[in-house]
Amino acid sequence: MLYTTIDPKRHWFFNTSTQNILDNKELKYGNVLNLFKLIYFNKNQIILLDSGIYEKLIILLLANNNLSVVLHGELGYKFHNNFKYKFYFKLLKFVIQFSRCKKILLSRYILNTFKCKNYQILEHPGFAIQNKKLDFKNQLFAFGAISLQKLDLNYLLDLNNLFSNHNISVNHYGNSYINISLSNFIFNGYVNDEELNNKLSTSKYLLLINTSKYESIVSGVIIQAIYNNCIIVTLNTYPEIIKFYETYFNTKIHIDIVNFLKLEDKNNYYELNKNRLEKVKDEIFKLSLRDINNIVKNRFCY
Repeated sequence: MLYTTIDPKRHWFFNTSTQNILDNKELKYGNVLNLFKLIYFNKNQIILLDSGIYEKLIILLLANNNLSVVLHGELGYKFHNNFKYKFYFKLLKFVIQFSRCKKILLSRYILNTFKCKNYQILEHPGFAIQNKKLDFKNQLFAFGAISLQKLDLNYLLDLNNLFSNHNISVNHYGNSYINISLSNFIFNGYVNDEELNNKLSTSKYLLLINTSKYESIVSGVIIQAIYNNCIIVTLNTYPEIIKFYETYFNTKIHIDIVNFLKLEDKNNYYELNKNRLEKVKDEIFKLSLRDINNIVKNRFCY
């Protein structure tokens, strides 16, 4: 059984793609109490896809080995510049030592910064919609929740000025917790999954609005950019997993904002480099499929 204690739409790319790769296995949604009832009374084998920070600590301490817990974003707190998140990472690492749950690390990248015993790996799955790519016409696409935890406000102001000088606007989709009006950014807020997928699938480039505060995360935005053949446009700092994939697969999937703005023909650049994205997407899919088969082996009966 797949289970989450958080609204499945919170990480719906990950949740949906995991269901797809498991042949549309149903995702259950409920609270921690219901989860423990399933674990201790019905003896179900469960993969927990998502839970809150404090929920996860409780779950890791109290649940038995009928539960496999996916560890992802919270492992990136190791290098966070906020003391609260650094403390949480140390506490999580301590709790994991005593946990009887099976641990699933999301992506091989995590092994660079996090070590634990008795773990399995799930390379982050993704999915794509097949739509024709639209020509780039001075408008960048961006999505994902943004907040002051992820983004430096002064950098955002500088970025807006930079785009103004190059006559480029940014259409951002997703929850924004930054209350500011900018001339070259349009914050569209949350849109439904189908609309966002269609916009992503038709875009040649995806702007990653991310600064050093979240360098060490495994980003679902990056995974979806790869699966949808989008070249990732990065700021001066960006999640390390981009460089990890580029090194792991010996290719390049991103371009920094300065060099992007220097391109005379951005559509031609995309055509010359889209095969690199195809290569990484195919390899990640193979790893995800192999990993999920290893995880569910002897756990589920189809």
